[in-house]
Amino acid sequence: MRATSGGRGPPLVLVDAPEDLPPAAAEVRAGGWIVRDGLDLPERTWDVGGLRLVCAATVRTAADAGAAVVAAARGAGLVVAVADQALRERLFADLEHVGAVTLRHRRRDPLATLDPEQRRLLELLAGGYTLEQAGQALGYSRRTVTRRLAAIRATLGVRTTAEALSYLRQKLE
Repeated sequence: MRATSGGRGPPLVLVDAPEDLPPAAAEVRAGGWIVRDGLDLPERTWDVGGLRLVCAATVRTAADAGAAVVAAARGAGLVVAVADQALRERLFADLEHVGAVTLRHRRRDPLATLDPEQRRLLELLAGGYTLEQAGQALGYSRRTVTRRLAAIRATLGVRTTAEALSYLRQKLE
């Protein structure tokens, strides 16, 4: 599945979760589009492209995906959340026939991916414990503390323990 962006047609945006809809819809709205909830369009004309409409909805079923494709074919833009990966891939493939599709994947906070022991080690160090003190508090050897810190740094995408601690402090503020 490749993501494309740009193009002259209406925006076709797929997001991972319903909570990602409001910010994506706000961005589209800021671009001058009229965002409406749901996939229903005015019945009067087939081509709604001149109305600058964008449908914002959560796609949960194949029928919802079909309604989204019809809305896009009629000229409406889309901002839709599709949590099911297989359904998202099918919808993406169908929408590519209509126009340029943008995928917006949720960015998970790396701190949320740390296991509880890694998180506790980082919190102890942020609280002023030395490596030895933190290791004793957790029942780790110095080598285990060092290995765990290397894993934490890799997960957070930082080079040093000081950067990891700074990252934790920023997130806690």
